[in-house]
Amino acid sequence: MSISSVIIIAPIVLFSVIAVAVILERSIFLSRNKVPLDYYKNPHIEEFADFRQLVAKRRNKTLFDRFLSELMQKTFKSKEALREYIDTELAGIVILYNKRVYLIGVFARLSTLLGLLGTVVGMISAFNNIVSKGISNAGIVASGISTALMTTAVGLIVAIPLTFFYEHFIARIDDEMKKMEIIISHMLSLLYGGTAK
Repeated sequence: MSISSVIIIAPIVLFSVIAVAVILERSIFLSRNKVPLDYYKNPHIEEFADFRQLVAKRRNKTLFDRFLSELMQKTFKSKEALREYIDTELAGIVILYNKRVYLIGVFARLSTLLGLLGTVVGMISAFNNIVSKGISNAGIVASGISTALMTTAVGLIVAIPLTFFYEHFIARIDDEMKKMEIIISHMLSLLYGGTAK
């Protein structure tokens, strides 16, 4: 393995190590903060007081439970004030759910680009060898092509699973946000007797 390929592969390996740590941390976070839609959207709950009891029973198990618990303890002068508070708090929760997920996508793209850079560097090396030493010996060209293929392969080996996990987390977070919106809409309809908007 040539020095140029090591220089290109080293950051790809570093990206993969950091990305694996982020993937593990986000997986644990999302599993612990899964929004219990079925629990809160219980068809037997017909009064706001019953919904309030559901919130109390959860005892702040997730970020969303904590948000609902704090919401139950506050009073608002108008629907608009309540809506503004909900929107602000949910925006904060969205930020926490998305924390560091962007790194997975960035590392996936950078790994692909570094692999491509390795291809270019390897091909330049192969052509430089041909110019300086001729094409009488296949070994002259082989080292450059080897560098090109090695860095491309490593870049793709890292980028493909990272792209999968990035898309997986984005979809999963989007699902959790939709669950929150459904629960909030249900809560408001209970609170205002079907006039949630």
